[in-house]
Amino acid sequence: MQAAGFDTATAYVASRTKSSLKVTDGHTFVVTHAFPNGATADLTYRLSAGTGKVKPGDGVALTAEEDGDRYLLSMAYAIDAATLPEDVRARVTDIGGGAAGAPGGGDDSGPMVQPAGYLAGGSPSTVDVVVSGVVSQAQESYVDTWADRAGSKIATGSWEAWKAGNKVWDAVGANDMITEALAKLDSLAQCAENPTNPLTRDQYAKDPTAKKKVTDQVADLKQEIKENAAVLFLQLLVDTGSSLAGSVKWLGFIVSPATGYVKETLGNAITERVREAEALVPKCNKQSYAISGSIPSVPSGITLKGKACSLEKRFNVETTGDYVGSFSFRPNRETGGTYAYKGRVSNAPLSVTGSGAYTVTLSGDASTASLDFTFDSTIHIPTVGPQSGSAPVHLDLTAIPPCSD
Repeated sequence: MQAAGFDTATAYVASRTKSSLKVTDGHTFVVTHAFPNGATADLTYRLSAGTGKVKPGDGVALTAEEDGDRYLLSMAYAIDAATLPEDVRARVTDIGGGAAGAPGGGDDSGPMVQPAGYLAGGSPSTVDVVVSGVVSQAQESYVDTWADRAGSKIATGSWEAWKAGNKVWDAVGANDMITEALAKLDSLAQCAENPTNPLTRDQYAKDPTAKKKVTDQVADLKQEIKENAAVLFLQLLVDTGSSLAGSVKWLGFIVSPATGYVKETLGNAITERVREAEALVPKCNKQSYAISGSIPSVPSGITLKGKACSLEKRFNVETTGDYVGSFSFRPNRETGGTYAYKGRVSNAPLSVTGSGAYTVTLSGDASTASLDFTFDSTIHIPTVGPQSGSAPVHLDLTAIPPCSD
């Protein structure tokens, strides 16, 4: 799971998900996932003689949508029967025409289905596979029990979403694999809603419907990313159900085309959706901020003031009061990075240094923000030696007209 891009929390949940297989008739079987938070997922696979309308090389047709407290998905693809091992082909009999009481109609051991006219006329026939999936919401009464039992074993990524009993697809959407993609879409949606680019503003002024068109398209792309991530998770659960594949060998050959397609394409599809959104929304001018705050100290405290023309570029904040100097903030993303301080004690010839990490929290419309860090400082005192201390720091950021460095 982690190799596919899922974070530790999602992989932890997957490892404790119980999967089962039920063969309902000669050409239908159901794979059920019971998640540890009480949610369930049923994937129904229906096989029929290939019609030729869908070919093995066509990939997988995929749709997905939310329906209240359920999540629905469907997949359709074709398997080249000639690629099935001989022992699997022997099990695939009477496709689409088997009676309910025929061998293989009610257990895992009997034959499944056989493509009508297999290799007829020297041309390999195909098996059409249609998958219908339904994911239920977690049972709220169950959530606290399993979360308490799991304790604090996992404390990263989507863990809080899983523990809170949110919808499975919301929890999957919180994992590290797509958090960055969704964050980019949120940023683009905000840019589309409140453009700072003069060209975009002019477009909106000329066409009052333009904003809604763009924001709706970005929202659709975001929803598609969430849906792709959920499908990827469910199909990988089938793929990693090695115990099922081991006891029912034909299963792997039936589900592997979908698994391969999902692995190879959905990750790229998520990236492509982000690119589409970036092409759709003209880049906003980065918001600039005035920065202010203070650090308690003796005798008079330390005052901080500065500005950031962009939270994605290096910026400085000056200090006055007990320490005179400057913080240099070096972002590795818009919401955080590292800082370094260099200054002196105002009433003594002593230098002061410090370094560490900081985080930025933006308001919903990015008109304000907060910058937080722990100031780990060292006063360098001759003869005595360095004296270190630390203090929490909270700085207020307020939007200002765009500036340049």
